[in-house]
Amino acid sequence: MDAIVLQLDSFCIETTARRLYQQWTSQLLDDDQDETALADKMELLRTFLEQEDFRAIRAQDQDLSGHAKARVKIYRDQSGRVRWAKI
Repeated sequence: MDAIVLQLDSFCIETTARRLYQQWTSQLLDDDQDETALADKMELLRTFLEQEDFRAIRAQDQDLSGHAKARVKIYRDQSGRVRWAKI
């Protein structure tokens, strides 16, 4: 499964992830693209949104609060757990 890279510009990590999830949901409903690939990415992003403590993440790193540009990679490790890293 591919990783997801979030580009944080004006919004925090949580808002950026939620907006991307909403965008992909609309795409899935509107387009005739490869639904399997998009559904897999949406599942990864949904799991990330459900499991992370975003308040703690924002407190830990101000860049992830939307105050600066940052990039975050969301991926599954070898054991299948959803992980993220600032890149």
